[in-house]
Amino acid sequence: MSSTISAASSSSCASASLTPHGPGFSFIDTVEMVSTTTAADAKTAARATKFLDPALPFFAHHFPGQPLMPGVLMIEAAAQTAGWLWSTASAAPSSDASVPAAGAKKQVQPQLKALHLASVQGFRFLSPAVPGDTLLMEVTLDKELGTLAQFSAVLSVGNRRVAEGRLTLSRP
Repeated sequence: MSSTISAASSSSCASASLTPHGPGFSFIDTVEMVSTTTAADAKTAARATKFLDPALPFFAHHFPGQPLMPGVLMIEAAAQTAGWLWSTASAAPSSDASVPAAGAKKQVQPQLKALHLASVQGFRFLSPAVPGDTLLMEVTLDKELGTLAQFSAVLSVGNRRVAEGRLTLSRP
């Protein structure tokens, strides 16, 4: 039985981060791999969370008296989730070509590699994420193109969608 991976239980890097970023720039607290299945196809996806601690430094200045998470950091949280997903999908054994059933959790600890955000397409910010919220990032791997991969991302707080868009990552 697999479980959700959290930064506290991760032993892949000294900072206990789920990304290759330092602890001050990691926007993932927990992450799990899931699959989505439609009548047309099956896709690999990841679901990650980030608790927006009111003590995070950006809240003090964005905006004083009415703090909210900057949109660029929401995009970064989605990109980090996409990077974890791509690294994990790449680390999966090639002999296992099957995709887990919809909603199934698969615990894989990828070798964390620095990936680069190559493109952001059509990101829309629909509602603010504020101190005390838990941000949920749901990212789907749409297409791999050699050293590039395209992802769809939806960010929410509870049942409220706060942002959505598409990202492209590249391997150096």
